[in-house]
Amino acid sequence: MGSLARNIVRRIGEIENSESFSKYLEYGHGKPHLIDNIFSNHYAVSISANHRLVFVSLNQNTVELKGVIDYHGNNKINWLIP
Repeated sequence: MGSLARNIVRRIGEIENSESFSKYLEYGHGKPHLIDNIFSNHYAVSISANHRLVFVSLNQNTVELKGVIDYHGNNKINWLIP
């Protein structure tokens, strides 16, 4: 398994093992941040320098994984895993 795949699995595990979504945001693993400038109400966490795991918070305990993007600024987005 490559390092990108390992990081994806690790971040998903961190999200799954958190008490709640708000607690995950507090922990700060992967620098979670809103990406409203790109997608409304979506969050991203870093899995590498240019790759982000993208998800939506459905409620306090449930997130929906949207995929993995590669972005290099200027709203240039390439979906690696849609």
